[in-house]
Amino acid sequence: MSILDKVKHMLGGSAKTEELAKQGIDKAERIAKKRLGGKHARHIDTAAQKAREMADKIDEPDTRPPGTTPAPGRATPPGRDDSTSGPGQPGTTPPPYGP
Repeated sequence: MSILDKVKHMLGGSAKTEELAKQGIDKAERIAKKRLGGKHARHIDTAAQKAREMADKIDEPDTRPPGTTPAPGRATPPGRDDSTSGPGQPGTTPPPYGP
């Protein structure tokens, strides 16, 4: 389940999901700026803008084929195929040690 699906589910999946998500982002942005006293405002603005861009995609249908969602926190670069494991890749067994 993608992060957008989780947000939709948490917010009830209605047509207002996108708007509610953006309201939450705005509130989080205000609180962060207030607590940090203006420090790191540029970084907060950047993070809030990226979150708003993601919120814009909430109501869009997921066009990826089933089973192609990347692992959480890990995006597969374009052109890279992670369907096979090689040496040092997750899911491989190291060679046995000793004689």
